[in-house]
This record gives sequence, C-alpha cells and structure tokens, in this order.
Amino acid sequence: MKNLDFLTTSLIAHRGFFDNEKGIPENSMLAFQRAIQNHYNIELDVHILKDGKIVVFHDDHLKRMTNLDTAIKDCTYDDVKNLNLLNTNEKIPLLQEVLDFVAGKVTILIELKYDTKVGLLEKELVKILQNYKGQYAVQSFRPICYLIILQSQILFLMTYIPLTKFCLKFQKTPKFLLGPFEKSRHLKNMSKFVII
Repeated sequence: MKNLDFLTTSLIAHRGFFDNEKGIPENSMLAFQRAIQNHYNIELDVHILKDGKIVVFHDDHLKRMTNLDTAIKDCTYDDVKNLNLLNTNEKIPLLQEVLDFVAGKVTILIELKYDTKVGLLEKELVKILQNYKGQYAVQSFRPICYLIILQSQILFLMTYIPLTKFCLKFQKTPKFLLGPFEKSRHLKNMSKFVII
C-alpha cells in the first residue's frame, strides 16, 4: 500500500470493534465482523506460538482472556484453539483465518507482539502476507522487525512487499476507535509513525 492516509483519516477499530462487557471479545472474529459491518479499519495484535503458528491475541499471557494460567509463547495452536475468550463461544483465531475473513473489505493494521526470539514472527508473517490481496500495514515498537521482514523477503525469494506497507512510527496520531474500557486512555503519548 503506497498510501497510509487511512492511519489518520478513518476510524480504526482497536482490537476489532469489541465490547468485552457485552460478550464481544477483543481480537475475536465477532469483533472483526462488527468492524467490517461498520466500515471501520481493523487493528489487531499477533503472537507466534511454539509450533510456529501466528495467532491474533494481545496479551503475553492467556489468563485475562481465557482464564488459563500460562504464557502464550509456551503454547501450540492445539493448546489454544478450543479456548473460549471471556467465557463466550469466540476462540483465538489464526492470523490466516482473519485475513481470509476480512479479504480486503477494510484495511488491517497488524501489531507485532514479542515474547519470543526476534525474527521468528517476522519470517512467518512474510510467508502469510505474500498472498494477501487486501491493504494492510505492519507496526511494531521494535524497529529491528522491519529489517528482519525485508531480509526474510530476500531469503525466501518472496513477492516484494512495498516498503511503504511498513511503518516505524506515527506521523500523526491514528484515529483509533477504542473499546469501552480504553476510552479514558489518551493517545497523545503514542509514538508517531515514520514510513521507511
């Protein structure tokens, strides 16, 4: 994507258009469905599991969202695929499932979460995104990730993903549509995106 105006000109449903109190968990397929229905772009978080699968989940630990007292990095997809999010029927989705569902209907802002060795998540992400036709951008608070993504593209001889799809810092504060519990938080202290 050459134009990243969506970051500052349209609403982005942070972790999807969720409401944890009303049974629509953050980073769930239901939250993403609601975002699409309301024409909001989607911000989501990704972790890599012990078996190399990428899941959409915010926390480093599963306790808050699933009541399982373990770190997500120590799990395989088989360990987490049947866990209910906040006692609903919603499950932890694979990134590929979310991409297939969104299918370019709205833009996706993917935030990389780190609790494993740097490089593992980026390499798997490049593999998954090479065939995605929709618009997306990748963000991280660890700038080294962008170099690893570019290196991964060369090593795997993958389709070139334009550099402008990747951001280091915000130029302007994005217009995030915050969940109910987040409305008291201010985005003034967010770092600003700079395009590589």
